[in-house]
Amino acid sequence: MEGDNCLLQCNVQNVAPVQYLELTLYRQKFRQPFPVWHLNFNEFITTPVNKSIDILVHSSRNDDGAQYWCEAKLKLGPEGPQPLPVFKSQPLNIAIHYKPMFLNDTEILEAGEEELTLKCFASANPPSVYIWTGRSLEREVKSSLLSVSYPGNYTCIASNPHGKAKKLFIIKPKYHENTTFWIMLGVGLALAVALIIGYIIIKRGSTSRGSANLGKSSSPSVQKEEGQELVSTVKCPTEVS
Repeated sequence: MEGDNCLLQCNVQNVAPVQYLELTLYRQKFRQPFPVWHLNFNEFITTPVNKSIDILVHSSRNDDGAQYWCEAKLKLGPEGPQPLPVFKSQPLNIAIHYKPMFLNDTEILEAGEEELTLKCFASANPPSVYIWTGRSLEREVKSSLLSVSYPGNYTCIASNPHGKAKKLFIIKPKYHENTTFWIMLGVGLALAVALIIGYIIIKRGSTSRGSANLGKSSSPSVQKEEGQELVSTVKCPTEVS
């Protein structure tokens, strides 16, 4: 189980002289092997002996599927056999159990014209069981894949005997590129209509003021003509001597 300490044991039999013995524990997963533990003996014993060394290794999910083995070398110097005698143990395959874990717990996608397939995968040992939940789902879906046709939020739950983890998928509506064009066109038309209405109002106001001024200027001439008519009808009496 992840987090536990694993006890590994390296055994060497019938080795002599012990003071030239070098013991190394190697680990390998995907890449080149690398040493995780090393020991040189300083016992001056010339007769063959057996040596057993216990090594404590802290387990993590990165160790799942890795291999460990021991190598024993006798460094006898330039006078000894070349190349150096190397004894390698059988590799030990490590299986670590751990709860599910997602690389990221949220994923945002854009809905298309066709169905969108959501893929849910969590690292776990033993493998996870997946369940989908969401408001637009009529019921829970037990699968690592989910096909959706509508925007919304969908949650994938991965679980195994050691725990569970959740991942949220956010599906947004598809963005239409011509939406901005129509918005700008609508705003432009609204401004044009407003300018036309404003021009008409100003034009009508100017026409009304011109008519009023014309009426006031014609009044004195009318009064003058009426005065002439009144004067012309007055007759002076003839003087009698």
